Amino acid sequence: MSVSLTNELKKYVREKVDSGKIESASEVIRHGLRTMQEQEHHERLYWSSVRKQVKDARKAIEVGDVVGGPAFMKSKIAALEPM
Repeated sequence: MSVSLTNELKKYVREKVDSGKIESASEVIRHGLRTMQEQEHHERLYWSSVRKQVKDARKAIEVGDVVGGPAFMKSKIAALEPM
């Protein structure tokens, strides 16, 4: 496999190797790809959680298990006000 990099990315890879923290250009690229995989995994988990919350909220709305927003907020604000 051959990969083309911009001059800016080539410089970045050289700097990482020259720093001694990473042994080769291939290792820099592998590390970057692993980081991408981890990020994509976390994004999938996040969106899965969001979809579940939306599904749960829709079910709650269907059965009437909801609280009126304005009335709820007024009661919370009133509870915070000094007597």
